[in-house]
Amino acid sequence: MFFALLMVGSPNLSLFGHEVDISIADNAAAVAGDRALRLGIVGAIGSISTLNPLEYTMAEEMLVIWPCYSTLLTYDVNVKEIGDLAESWLISPDGLTWTFHLYKSAVFYDKANPSGPWEPLTGNDVMWTYFAIQNDTRNNLHSYFPTVNGQPIIKKITVGPAVGLATQWDFKIELSSQYSPFIGSLHSIPILPKYIWEVEGLAYNNDNIIGSGPFYYMGSGLPGGTVVELGRSPTWFGTEEHGWQLHVNKMVIKSQTSADSNLAEFQSDGIDVMMWASPEQYTGVLRTMEIAGTATRFSSSTGFVYEYNLNQMTDDLRASLGGTFNNGDNNQLLLDPVVKLAIAKSYDKQQFIDQVYGGLGQPADSLVPYAHPYYYDYGGPDAPAGEVEVTQDIVGARASLYNNGWQYRTDGTHILTTDADYSTYYPLCKAGATSKLQFRFWTLSESPEWNTGGQLLATWAQQIGVDLWYDYKVLSSNEMNGAWMAADYDMWLWDWVFTPTSEISVDILSVLTTDEIGSWSDIYWSSAEFDSLYNESLVTMDFATRKVITDEMQRVTYEAQACQLVAYRSDLFAVRSAAPDNWVNWGNWSTQWLLDPSQLSPWVYMMIEPGLASDNQAPDISTQATYEAIADTGLSLTATAADDSTPLEYRWFYGDGTKDAAWTSSPSRTHAYDTDGVYLAYVAVRETTGLDLFMSWTSTKVTCYDPSNTAPENVDFTYSPLDPDSGTIVFLNGTATDAQSDPLYYSWDFGDGTGGVGQQVTHQFTLGVPATVTMYVDDHRLGSGDRPVSTQKLIPVSPNTAPLWSVPDYTAVPKATLSTFTGTMTDPDTRDLHIYTWYWGDGSQSVTTVPTMTHSYLQEGVYTLTTWCDDLTGLENHNVSDMSYVNVYGPNNKAPIISSYLVDDDTPYVGATTTFTVLATDSNGDLLTLTIEFGDGTSETINMIQGNTWVVEHVYPLWGAYDAWLTVTDNRATPLQDVLYIDVSPMSFSLSLAAGYNFVTVPLIGWGYTANTLGLGFGDVISGWDSATQTFTQGFIVGLSPPSTAFAIEPNTGYWIYTATAKSLPLYGMLPATEMVKSVTVPSGGGYVSFAVNSLSTTMMASDIVAMFSGTITLVAAYNPATGSYQSYIPMFPPTNFVLTPGLGYWCYCAGSGTFTYTV
Repeated sequence: MFFALLMVGSPNLSLFGHEVDISIADNAAAVAGDRALRLGIVGAIGSISTLNPLEYTMAEEMLVIWPCYSTLLTYDVNVKEIGDLAESWLISPDGLTWTFHLYKSAVFYDKANPSGPWEPLTGNDVMWTYFAIQNDTRNNLHSYFPTVNGQPIIKKITVGPAVGLATQWDFKIELSSQYSPFIGSLHSIPILPKYIWEVEGLAYNNDNIIGSGPFYYMGSGLPGGTVVELGRSPTWFGTEEHGWQLHVNKMVIKSQTSADSNLAEFQSDGIDVMMWASPEQYTGVLRTMEIAGTATRFSSSTGFVYEYNLNQMTDDLRASLGGTFNNGDNNQLLLDPVVKLAIAKSYDKQQFIDQVYGGLGQPADSLVPYAHPYYYDYGGPDAPAGEVEVTQDIVGARASLYNNGWQYRTDGTHILTTDADYSTYYPLCKAGATSKLQFRFWTLSESPEWNTGGQLLATWAQQIGVDLWYDYKVLSSNEMNGAWMAADYDMWLWDWVFTPTSEISVDILSVLTTDEIGSWSDIYWSSAEFDSLYNESLVTMDFATRKVITDEMQRVTYEAQACQLVAYRSDLFAVRSAAPDNWVNWGNWSTQWLLDPSQLSPWVYMMIEPGLASDNQAPDISTQATYEAIADTGLSLTATAADDSTPLEYRWFYGDGTKDAAWTSSPSRTHAYDTDGVYLAYVAVRETTGLDLFMSWTSTKVTCYDPSNTAPENVDFTYSPLDPDSGTIVFLNGTATDAQSDPLYYSWDFGDGTGGVGQQVTHQFTLGVPATVTMYVDDHRLGSGDRPVSTQKLIPVSPNTAPLWSVPDYTAVPKATLSTFTGTMTDPDTRDLHIYTWYWGDGSQSVTTVPTMTHSYLQEGVYTLTTWCDDLTGLENHNVSDMSYVNVYGPNNKAPIISSYLVDDDTPYVGATTTFTVLATDSNGDLLTLTIEFGDGTSETINMIQGNTWVVEHVYPLWGAYDAWLTVTDNRATPLQDVLYIDVSPMSFSLSLAAGYNFVTVPLIGWGYTANTLGLGFGDVISGWDSATQTFTQGFIVGLSPPSTAFAIEPNTGYWIYTATAKSLPLYGMLPATEMVKSVTVPSGGGYVSFAVNSLSTTMMASDIVAMFSGTITLVAAYNPATGSYQSYIPMFPPTNFVLTPGLGYWCYCAGSGTFTYTV
C-alpha cells in the first residue's frame, strides 16, 4: 500500500540537459512544421481489430488507444509513482477510503470540435468508468474490480459538494474490503467520457477516440492502409499543471509487411524508430549502423514471454460454455499429466533462446516477468527442498510415455524396447492404435522467429514420440485470436506481454483463474486451489505475506504444465536521427524501459528534440535536486536556464496544489508550504519568440518539516488468546495516541516472514513456535521524533496436533432404511472446531459438525464410505480421512461360500512365515467378514468384498500341531468354517566339534540354550570372551561346575569349546525374522571381539562382516580345529577374503567401539 497525507508523486526525476541518457528537460513543443515521430512495426494494422479499451487484446491496440486517455495515477520515467489525473490523494488508515483531488484543467479533447469548448473531466467521469467496468463482467478490464468476499470491491463513490467535498473534481472511493490490487487499477484504467459512453454503451466501437491523454486519434474508425496517426493533444492538462509539452506534433505507426521491409525503411529514413527488430538484424546490420554512428540500439526484457500452450478445455466445459466455443475442438489427450510432463521434458529453453532469438533472452518459468518484484524462480535458491525445475530429458520423456501405455505404432504393432525404432518412432499410440499422440500446433506468421521456434519445438516433440507436424501452421494474429475465442486449437506457440509494473494478481495471474475462462484465459485450465489462492492474494496487503501466496500460485501453475513458459524475450529497438526532423536525445531505453513507446508513457515524446544545429533547440533548465522547508515559512526556490533564443519565461508548479498564476522573466520564487510532507515541484522554462516556442522542465523534491508535530506515543498492542497454537487465529489490537490527533497507520511484522496492515489484524502462526511480533505506528507526518514508532512482544505459540479419525466397517445395513453411522475422533487441542464430510459411495455426500450422521442406501451392495475430519486450522495434513465398507443387504439373503482355503506350507519351521490364502464368494455381493484363528491363541479378522482373495502371513513362535480355523460370515447367515492342520517343527542344525579346541557359534535363536544344555559331555569346557576387558570371563565345565553357573548362550557370539573327543551336537531353534544388532564395546585403544552371524547362508564373506560394522575392523579370523591354525582376512589385502561357514565363530579386531547390524 502507498499512503500519503498529501501525495502528488515521488522524488525528483533529476532530468535535464541535451543528450543526457536520462534527460527529459528539453521538452519542446513545436508549433510549426511536421515534427512527426515515425515508428515501424511489423503487422501493426493487422493486429488492430478494436479501438474499444474494454475489448482490446493486442499490444498494438493498446499503443493506439491508451495514449489518448489518462489514468488517475502513473509512473515517471524512473518507475516512481506519481499522479496523472490525480493532483493529490489520501488513503484512510484502514485502506478502505481513498480521497482524490483531480486537476481541474483536464478536458476531453474532440478533434471534431478543435476550438472547443470541451467537456471537463470530473469525478463523475471516474465514477461512471469505474462502476461500468465493475458492473459489466464481460469487459476485458473487469478483473480490476472483482467481487471480493461476496461483495463488489467498490462499495461507493461520492463526488463533489453534495457529499461534503469541495468541487466536482473531488471524490471519494469506498472499498468493501482491503484490496491489494487497487493501486494497480488506478494506474491501468483509462477514464472514459461519461457523456459519450453512457449513451453509446460499453460495446461502443469508439471510432472517434475522445480522451484526455497527451495524444488524440487522428483517424476515423479502424485504421486501414499502412499508417496509424496520433496527434498531439492541444488540451493536455500536463502542460498547464507541470509545464510538460510533447516535442512531436504526431506519432505515426507505419505497419510493415516484414522484418526486412521494416529494416529497409529504417535505413532509408522512412521511419525514426524500428520497433521489435529481429535478433539477426539487431546483432548484424543494426550493430554495424551503431558502430558507424548512424543508429542507436536498445534491448530490454520487460515481460514478453513465449508460451507453449496445451489446451485444457474439457468436452464438458466446452458444452457448458456454448456460444463460439461450440465451433471449436481440442484433443483431450493433452489433459493427461503424463503427456504434459513428457512435452515439458522435450525442449531445451536455452537452446530455444539461442536458436530463435540469438541468445537475447532468459529461460522462463512464470508468466510473471523475472524483473517483477513478485517473480518466483521455480526450483531456484529460495525453492523448498525437493523442488526441481523440469529440464530437457528426451530419453526420460519417451520412457515415461512408453511406461504409461504408448507402446504401439499407428498400424497397431507393438514397439519393443529392443526395436530399432524404439527411440525414433512417432506418433506413439496405445494398444489398438488408439490415443495417438498427434496434435494441431500453430504459431504466428508476423515474424520468422515464430516459425523458427515452432519448428524447433515440433522437432523436439517428434523425438519423444509426439507428432506436431501433421497440422503445423503459421497464422496471422487475427486467425490466432479466432482460435483463442473458440478454444479451437491443441497447442500453440504465442506470447503474453506483461511488465515489471503489472499488478501481480489482476494483470497477470488472473488470466489463469476459472472466472477468466471465456475471457482472458487461453488454456482453459481450472484449479480450485489456484482460485482460492488468487482470492486470498486480492485481500492480502502485506508484501511478504502476499508474495508467499503468489509464489505458491506460480508454483501451482508451473506444476500443472498446461501453460509452459519457454523464454523471456528481449525487446529489440533501434533509433536514428533521420530526416526531416533528425530527432536526438533518445535516452537509454535499455535501462529506462518506460521510454519504449510500447509502454504507453509520454516521456520519450517529451525527451526527443530536433537534432540539426540549424534547427531550433529547446532551452536547458536545472534546479537543485532537493530542497528542505519548514511549514508556513517561506522557501527560496530558483532555477537556471540557457537557450539560443531570448528572452525566456519561467513558471513554478509547487506540488501542493498551487502554481504560479503567470509566466515571468525571473526563475526565482519564495513559496511557503502549509503542511509538512514530500512534494514534487516542477519548474518550466519557455521561449517567448520564434516559431516553436519550445518549453523545457525539470523537477525537484521538496521535503517540508513541521517541528511542532510530534511522533505517536503510548504505542502498545494486545493479543488474544494468550496461549495460541499453530492452528489458532490470533486477534491483535494496536493502540497509540497522537498529540495532534493525526490519523495513525499501523503495520505489523509477525516474526515469521509475514506482516499485516491495520490497527486490528488477525494472524495464524502456522510454524508453531514462539514468535516475536513488532507493531509499527506512523502518523505519516514529518516533524519531531522518529517515525514509525514500534513495540515488540513475544507470543508463546505452540504446535497444533492433527486430529485422529476412524470409522468402522458397517457389515449389515438394511436397504432403504435410515441407519446411523458414527466415527471416533480425538484431538488434544480443545479449541479446535471440526467439520466432518461423509462421501457415502452412492454419489451423495453430507457435512456435519458432529462425528455421527444418518443415511439411507436405496440399493443393495457394498459401498466404500470415505470420511474426512477437518480441524479447520488450515494446517497441512489436518484434514484427515478414513475409508470403510458399508454392506447394504436386501430381503433374500444367501449364505457365502468358501471357495478355497490354502496354506503355502503346512509343516513350517518355528519362526518361519506361513502364508494363508482365502477366497470366499457371496451371490448377494455382501461384504464378508473373514477370521482365521491360528490355533496358537492369536487370530486375524478382515472385512472385504466377496470374490477378492485374502492373503495372511503368520509366524508360529513354538513348535507343535495347530488347527487353523477359518470362519466366513456375511453377518446374517450362519457362519461357515473350514480348518487347516499345521505341524510346526523347530529348525535343526548339527554343530560338528573336532577333538580339542573349537571356536563356534549357535546359528539359531529362540531355544534358550545354556552352557549346560548344549549336549556337551562330562569334562567338556565352554568359555566366552569379554571384549570390554579383553579377558575370558565366562567358563563352564560340564559335570564339574555348579549348574547355577551355566551361562546363557547368546546369539551372534563366538565361544571356545574344548572336548576330548569329536562329536556332533544337534541344535534346534529358528533364524531371526528381522535385522539383528550387536553393540560392541572395546577399550579405547582397540581390541578383539568374538563375533558370529546367525545365518545359514554360505555365500557370505569375511568382508561382509567388515561392512556390517559402524567402526573400523582391521582383521577377521576363523579358527580351524582340524589344523589348530587361523585363517585371516585383512581388509587392506582383498585376496585374503574367505567364505563364512555356518556354526563357526570369528575373531574381529576393532579399532574402537561400534555396532554390528546385519540381516539373516
